Amino acid sequence: MIIELLPQRLDDIRKITNLFDASAYIQGGMMSTTTRRIYQEFRQQANGFELIIEGLILEMLGQTSRQNNLKDFSPLPRWLKQAQELIHQHFAEKLSLYSIADAIEIHPSHLARKIRTFGIC
Repeated sequence: MIIELLPQRLDDIRKITNLFDASAYIQGGMMSTTTRRIYQEFRQQANGFELIIEGLILEMLGQTSRQNNLKDFSPLPRWLKQAQELIHQHFAEKLSLYSIADAIEIHPSHLARKIRTFGIC
């Protein structure tokens, strides 16, 4: 899916966030859900779909901006960097949350929360 913003709208958004200064690869989580909702609205084209799509795009931009700010101002804990490195080193293998948590000696639920908070992987 490709989303284009009008130049004027893009300028307005750039006044609020530096989100478009670098590329990003985001997978899963709320972004996938929001993207799916945008696609469904586009396909159905029920009354008011244009407004709903615009609202969903703004929500997506806001969430992404918030995640970027979390990354900028909250450095990853050492153990979370270790988890990220482990995942990247063994990307072709089946890794479970429990095996990663065990390797870095962190409780699995705590690890899952922090992965979502920092949006790593």
